[in-house]
Amino acid sequence: MIIIIKYIALFAVFFVAMLAQASFLPYFNILGTVPNIVFTLFFVMAFFESKKEPYEGFVTAVTAGFFLDIFVPSFFGVSIISLLAVYYLQKLITRVIKEPREKYSVYHFIPFFALGFVAYKAIMYGFSILFEFPMNVGVHAAGELLFSIPFAVAGFYVYKIFFRSAERQENQLKLL
Repeated sequence: MIIIIKYIALFAVFFVAMLAQASFLPYFNILGTVPNIVFTLFFVMAFFESKKEPYEGFVTAVTAGFFLDIFVPSFFGVSIISLLAVYYLQKLITRVIKEPREKYSVYHFIPFFALGFVAYKAIMYGFSILFEFPMNVGVHAAGELLFSIPFAVAGFYVYKIFFRSAERQENQLKLL
């Protein structure tokens, strides 16, 4: 029952993030780019994935990809495939590093985020190039990445402060 409530909450969080990205943030664009809040939220959640629930990142990728697919003018499923590829790439890199995630700093997170964002855009543009070549791909993607990094860093610290402290309290030994 708790898992169902957790996934409903996850769906609601991504729904609100997508609404903000599609309706509110376009009024605050810089050179025609807006931050990709849904990707940022997905990446923060995947980066701090719990070892207790190994499929949480998969569900997060599918949920975020679903909402991105609704608003992206491409074929349905491309964003889901892209986010799943980014999720497994991030999981592979963190497995190779073999350092506990609690020791990761923001200096680890920013390159991971940038690499994941570039991989996501490369896969997305790879599918769209098959049908038409979008103009100013590099400039638009670089602007979107630079605009998304402050939101990602804020999400990193919010997650690390609030959710990790709650997880540590769960793992403490209770004597009484």
